[in-house]
Amino acid sequence: MAQAEESLQGAKSAVESCARVLIPGIFPFMVITQFALYTGAADVFSFLFGTVTKKIYKLPKVCAGVIVLSLIGGYPVGAKMISTLHKQRKITQKQASRMALFCFGAGPAFVMGTVGAGILKNSGIGVMIFVSQLLASIIIGLCVSVFSKDKPVNREYRENNKSFGDAFTRAVKDASSAVINMCAFVIFFGSVMSIIKLPVERIEMQFNLNNNTFMSALAAVCEVTNACVNIDKSEYPVLYAAFAVGFGGLCVHFQVFSLLDGIKVNKLLFLALRLVQGILSAVITYILCSFFPFEAEAAYIFGNETYLHSGSNVLSAITLIMMCAVFVVSQHEKREKTIKRES
Repeated sequence: MAQAEESLQGAKSAVESCARVLIPGIFPFMVITQFALYTGAADVFSFLFGTVTKKIYKLPKVCAGVIVLSLIGGYPVGAKMISTLHKQRKITQKQASRMALFCFGAGPAFVMGTVGAGILKNSGIGVMIFVSQLLASIIIGLCVSVFSKDKPVNREYRENNKSFGDAFTRAVKDASSAVINMCAFVIFFGSVMSIIKLPVERIEMQFNLNNNTFMSALAAVCEVTNACVNIDKSEYPVLYAAFAVGFGGLCVHFQVFSLLDGIKVNKLLFLALRLVQGILSAVITYILCSFFPFEAEAAYIFGNETYLHSGSNVLSAITLIMMCAVFVVSQHEKREKTIKRES
């Protein structure tokens, strides 16, 4: 009541963010992924990546599509697809809970478009942050799965693929419900962030802290869209953006929990892994920006010192991801051979 105007403005800003960023970036892709699950079209990933999913992630081959699409679809897409597979009885509760720990990441439209080209004014940096997030998510998924003692048990289920019309109608309905749910969280957190802005600024003034130090930190923790808006107020904008995108923010975490209908997830472990993912994203971004040159001021990364990179090479970044995957697989196979030899 004391800050009704601030609350209203925060909610309005959040609605605009939903209309400009969240709905256009998430809704169409979520419809497509749900449609692919209902028609069985997502099973094509089982043929392409099923062996890796079974041996490395220790999950049924049907999970391959969810893992791949969660890396490129946007934060809640993975959670929604996991929930759908669980409702179709294609995966167990335990398998769904483990997948929820690593099927998490921002979509390329948001990272490359909004954050890179839009806010940081450099599409090359957006590519680096997106690749860093992919690597961080893959690393976490491998760590969670490779060292797991679970076996990739396939759950018995009946083929329940729907017709084209039924699948499309159901996909649009489910995606609409999910996006409305997501927007509700964004609007609420937008209102809260606007209310606490004034008290936080007073604390910063009282302790003679740099302007927006606490607010930038709170934005990164609470809501990724607000965090990205505050990028230019951070001392290290690129690393701050990489951490914020990797972590996702509590707003996104609650969205994920709400979409995991009936699936129990260790929330403390989930939060800890998101923190690790944020740190990994920032570290990998730092490394990639050092090895893969592009023309940009280093002040974005290191602070006030500046130097220039030249060029841009997305293919090299993709190759790096593939080599990291090959390395992890080779180490896993070497470990299995060692265990067999010792036994």
